[in-house]
Amino acid sequence: RLPKRVVIVANHQVYPDFVFIWILAYLAKFHGAMMIFLKDGFKNTPIVGWGMRFFDFVFLRRRWEADRELITRRVNLLKSGWEREDPLAMLIFPEGTILTEGTKETMIRYAEKEQLTIPLPRHCLLPRITGIQHVLRELRDGDVDYLYDVTVAFEGVPPGSYPHEIYTLRSVYMLGGAPPAIHLHIRRWHIATQLPSIDDTDAFTDWLRARWMEKDRLLDRFYTTGSMAEGSTPTERAAQTVVRPVAARNALVELLPIFLVALVYIVLWRYISCLLW
Repeated sequence: RLPKRVVIVANHQVYPDFVFIWILAYLAKFHGAMMIFLKDGFKNTPIVGWGMRFFDFVFLRRRWEADRELITRRVNLLKSGWEREDPLAMLIFPEGTILTEGTKETMIRYAEKEQLTIPLPRHCLLPRITGIQHVLRELRDGDVDYLYDVTVAFEGVPPGSYPHEIYTLRSVYMLGGAPPAIHLHIRRWHIATQLPSIDDTDAFTDWLRARWMEKDRLLDRFYTTGSMAEGSTPTERAAQTVVRPVAARNALVELLPIFLVALVYIVLWRYISCLLW
């Protein structure tokens, strides 16, 4: 069971992976508290984007001056008034985008430009520091004590391929091509005692990049053995793994509101259309 208010960071492999982390929150009975940061373009996705707006997702333009104001305003709401008492699971993808051949080349060019001497990950991208650092700063007085670190890996990705090439929004949502299994490795960090000072940018940068290199080693192990768990044999790795099939606890109770909301939107849209035209 999760604490009442947490921040979650994860690697970003495919566009629908926020849904799979949302399912993880569902298993913890915390799905109603999810607040997810995504790229601005998602809000215009038919049906899915409308649902994202309804659930109060935060859409980022990837222009820091605009995003800083948006994040600050939204976080301030979480710290004041009635929202301060609400549960919160804020999901952020510090990489900023998914892993592709193009984004990997961009990461390499950035490392060369900044003359970084650190090793670069092979299975994920270097995290961007500014956004997550700003969020944690703003939430210091927001009753958020823990940072959850989730590493996501997908079965069914052939060697030499990227996950986004196999599991697209279209294949997952429209063609039923969801991964046969999703592997999640979860760690919890106490922000006040296990993280460096959020105000020390260099120390926080080093800490977060170190966590991402650990993710890269976990993913390397996954693509080699089929598991992120340690162990020299399948039996040893299985002993460290929890397998949970996912199904709605009560399909009628949990799915009916989705159709009711869609029905309300349709009725309102037709009503407004009649008024305008």
